[in-house]
Amino acid sequence: MNKKVDLSKVQRILVIKFKHIGDVLLMVPTIRALRERFPKAHIACLVNKGTEEMLTGNPLINEILTLDRSIKKLPKVRKIIESLEWAKSIRNKRFDLVVDLGEGDRGAVISFVSGAKIRASFDVPKEKITFKNLFPKLRYLLFHWHFKGKGTLGRKFLFTHLAPPKGIREHTIEHDLNVVRNLGIDTENKELEIFVSDEDQRDIESLLKEKGIEKEEILTIIHPVSRWREKEWKDEGFARACDYLIGRHHSKVIFTSGPGERETRRVKEIISLMKKTPVDLSGKLSLKQLAALIKRSDFYFGLDSAPMHIASALKKPLIALFDPTSIPEWAPRGTNQIALSIRAGINEIIEALDKELSGNIGISVKPQDYTD
Repeated sequence: MNKKVDLSKVQRILVIKFKHIGDVLLMVPTIRALRERFPKAHIACLVNKGTEEMLTGNPLINEILTLDRSIKKLPKVRKIIESLEWAKSIRNKRFDLVVDLGEGDRGAVISFVSGAKIRASFDVPKEKITFKNLFPKLRYLLFHWHFKGKGTLGRKFLFTHLAPPKGIREHTIEHDLNVVRNLGIDTENKELEIFVSDEDQRDIESLLKEKGIEKEEILTIIHPVSRWREKEWKDEGFARACDYLIGRHHSKVIFTSGPGERETRRVKEIISLMKKTPVDLSGKLSLKQLAALIKRSDFYFGLDSAPMHIASALKKPLIALFDPTSIPEWAPRGTNQIALSIRAGINEIIEALDKELSGNIGISVKPQDYTD
């Protein structure tokens, strides 16, 4: 049972989210809710190393801490020593309130050892333990084993306040906010924000100039890859859609991807199927440079991924392709931001692109006949 909460003495707050890049950006409304409730508090965010650029430059945040997951690869004794020293450094910061936006054991333990009097998170769905799955789950029993159907035994011990588990078809932003709503904290402003430095913007402008792209040209960003292959759309679909964007909407098309060899290779495979010539920047940009490029662009077309959330935060018109991830849970929520299933036909997606580009960029052309 949640304890009655007294927030009158809260001066130092830690918000934890050990998730992927896009997930970290989605925590911004929760941070905003805390800032609105505690305008003078010191708010720190703790995220996985490599995701912090989603938060840098945000005036809502006073401090960004990162956890280097490579610590898991250290020899056992060294790993224990490093972990204890790191935990001590968190405790020394004397947080009054910790908000953990994850369901894993790492965030739960850090919340507890922080020494904060108020430790909030959400419960996890009830999971039946059977003989078949008992041994693979031994590591998580403390944190994920339910007691009398009233929540996880471990999380009830480690946290003082638990919000209900995530509801079916509940958007991730709302789910995160439920943790602080359980403390009587909320915000009406649920918009995402990402901040790009003048230096990153200048770097992108110089790069576009090198590629022969003028400021007045229409620019569409294509991000066709994901670390999860099951999210990816067919190469032919992207190739035909990009040829259409260049040929009928006279848009400059720029491909982006993460730095991994598989992702950059796939971009090249898509380009090899095209009749028109795009610009290939796959694997060449930092996260903030990618954000600067999207900020400069007119339209985003790609998969459900971190760049989609960046485009949403920058209020860009976009079409994002989903599957198997849930559209209600992860879809962009801005104006002229459309989510479609990758199961849709190529024609259907091209027609959606035409409609969005014609309405948002002011070029009206009749789609040509395409056949799957």
